[in-house]
Amino acid sequence: MYEEARGAAWIQQQLTNNTVLTDTLQQYGANFPGIYHRFAPPNTPLPYVVYMLFGGQGDVRTANNKRVWSNQMWRIKYITPEDDDEKIEAVMDLIDQSLDRQRGVILDGVVLDCTRERTMSMIEPANDQQILHAIAEFTLLVQVP
Repeated sequence: MYEEARGAAWIQQQLTNNTVLTDTLQQYGANFPGIYHRFAPPNTPLPYVVYMLFGGQGDVRTANNKRVWSNQMWRIKYITPEDDDEKIEAVMDLIDQSLDRQRGVILDGVVLDCTRERTMSMIEPANDQQILHAIAEFTLLVQVP
């Protein structure tokens, strides 16, 4: 089973179902829904949210080697050209509300738990401007039959 697809589908569902988040992103200039897996399409205007699997902590297995769940580490980034703390905090708070301590069924799997592990930010130059990446990292426990 490829659990990344289940984790990605669940994150997309959680973020796009939060209409306050998608409305806020649109108010700040994003194309609807403004949320993308791995990377945004070429020429997508800023701001937007992108999420990707960046690691894991190993599968949990039973004594007879049956996989119980997969520990997945996901990075969710709000990418914006603005250095406006109120806007950044609003988007990151909405992402946190959508994911942290949540669970649910997706495709043929289950997200047993989602926990925010850490936050950070970074700046990178692009096209003669500074781009801010506000980042939150989450652990998902994903189970498939």
